[in-house]
Amino acid sequence: MKYVVKQLCLIAFSSTVFLMSAKLFAHEPCVKLRQEICPHKIIRSIKSTQDEFNNKALCVCVADFTKLINQQLNEQEQQAVFLQIQQSYGMTQQTFLKLLLGS
Repeated sequence: MKYVVKQLCLIAFSSTVFLMSAKLFAHEPCVKLRQEICPHKIIRSIKSTQDEFNNKALCVCVADFTKLINQQLNEQEQQAVFLQIQQSYGMTQQTFLKLLLGS
């Protein structure tokens, strides 16, 4: 009887861990520049004129955009970042800045 209870507990625990980890990855892919895993990301919901992003939980890798956030890029470098985001994710500059800055 103890063996059966122990097995049921293990099954319940592993199912919970599996479901939790699936929810953690529900917001992938993250808006990012790097190929590897992001060390600092946030998930935020924004209002956007783009229906595919409006009021949805979106992930952004903050670590990839610290120079942009801190205004350490010149105009040309900023435009290159915005172009890459638009080409990779179909996100306008306005939508991306709302996601990144939370405004």
